[in-house]
Amino acid sequence: MEQPRLCLVFPSASAEADILRRAFAALGFVCAEKAALAPMKLVYPEGAVQGFSQILQHMNARLRADEQQSDELLQFATQCVIGRGDDEARRGCINTAETILRDGRWFLGGDKPGVADFALLARIGQAAVTGDESAKVAALVSRLAGKFPVPSPGAALPKDQRSLISKLLGNAKLIRWVARAAARFAPATVTFRKNTFVFRWADVASVCDQDGAFRIAPINQSRIENVSGRFILGMDRSVELFQQRGHLYKALHAVDMSVVRATLEQHSEQLTTMAMAQFGAIDVVNSYARPVAGRVAVSLLGIAGPSESDLLRVARAVFHETFLNLGGDSAIREAGLAAGKELRAWIIAEIAARRGSGSGKRDVLGGLLLQVEAGDLTDDEAANIVSGLLVGAIDTTATCVANIMTELVSDPELCARVRADQHDSTRLWGWCQEILRRRPHNPLVVREAAAGASIAGRGVEQGSKVFAISLSAMQDARVFDNPSKLDPARPEKNYMHFGRGLHLCSGRDLNAIQIPFLVGRLLRCNPTRRGGLKFRGPFPDELVIGLEGAKT
Repeated sequence: MEQPRLCLVFPSASAEADILRRAFAALGFVCAEKAALAPMKLVYPEGAVQGFSQILQHMNARLRADEQQSDELLQFATQCVIGRGDDEARRGCINTAETILRDGRWFLGGDKPGVADFALLARIGQAAVTGDESAKVAALVSRLAGKFPVPSPGAALPKDQRSLISKLLGNAKLIRWVARAAARFAPATVTFRKNTFVFRWADVASVCDQDGAFRIAPINQSRIENVSGRFILGMDRSVELFQQRGHLYKALHAVDMSVVRATLEQHSEQLTTMAMAQFGAIDVVNSYARPVAGRVAVSLLGIAGPSESDLLRVARAVFHETFLNLGGDSAIREAGLAAGKELRAWIIAEIAARRGSGSGKRDVLGGLLLQVEAGDLTDDEAANIVSGLLVGAIDTTATCVANIMTELVSDPELCARVRADQHDSTRLWGWCQEILRRRPHNPLVVREAAAGASIAGRGVEQGSKVFAISLSAMQDARVFDNPSKLDPARPEKNYMHFGRGLHLCSGRDLNAIQIPFLVGRLLRCNPTRRGGLKFRGPFPDELVIGLEGAKT
């Protein structure tokens, strides 16, 4: 198999490097820690990467401050960063850059990289490139990067930043064994101080189903409201919850799902085809699942942000603070709050733009605005719903796909069995849910006990935090006969991957389409193991797999 021609290596532990890496990952380039993946290695030092980040985050001030660039180049850089987002405009930027570089200069401004170069790299990284254009872009990127200095040894992709406990929890085989033992032998409740742990399927289901006794508002409400506004995932049972849910489902019902499905099909096809042709490999997380999920979210919800990199960054920061910051880390909170403000500004700006143009798009925001016009909602309430939906729309999908593919490429026999069902959507979704029992994207739900709460006849002290371990519940042999065996025909009602009871995931129906489709598209490329799953904090952030081509 031909090795990928180009490997991009970035400084570790750098938020700026992460933005640049994601731009290239969206383009389809392999970004990996092992330079041996490709004969050609491009490395980006901290200074160059920081210049690129400043373009994205402070574009106007940065452009005006760069006195080394001509007015024409500043205008070109502005066009790259804040110009139209369609393919024609992007091709225009690429053609302009080609023309400028014909005189033999290494960079657009001369011998040194400037803001125009980084703006161009940002631009071409915002969408998939296919056909003849891919070779042109590869040559252009190589040209721009050709004289970047080599950084100190060891500069590479972000390393696994999890704590030792998090790494142990990431050992899927160990955790499955412990979860299975807990479901079989643990009592109905295990209490330590004011923390109660529940492991058996029936008891976990009881916690989820008794939403009056085990409340979600004390756990999620303040964080969700501070970041995204009032949303159903932070509300206990109430009139407000059912009213908002009604508005949400009405808006979802009005969406043109053919457009959403076309987005899913088009971009998953483009990214895998390009990666297979150019590199024979792909990063499942940042070159595939996250960008595709982001683009599907844009087509479904109607909010895009200034760039794809911004959208993915904001969605992850909000998700991290809203659902994963149980320890109250101040840095995570500050990033989440700032991201929430950005997202709110995008939504309000989009509402104003649609009113000004009279746009009647058939997406979630469009459906909500119809309800605003009817006097059933306010703009702020519509923004709350869109923001709340976006939070879990991207990284949930990416994590599920990464976890599933980790298991498949690690187990060739299982991969062959699943590949045999790749064209049967029902069985493929069953396989995905079974594999997620092995390696779930969310292993537990947390609630707070109200007065009089009980589990299996045992009282739970009011105010106690209750940790319902859904990972363990889905290894319970009382419900999942022979739990170590993967059976795609198990009853769907027994799974808890996307919630249970009052607080089901609003995107569960889309997940049932999107996750197996993304997995199935990779299966068509005959995926093989290249390395392990790597993390950035609690999020899967890299899984490079080989793509050996179609296999009958």
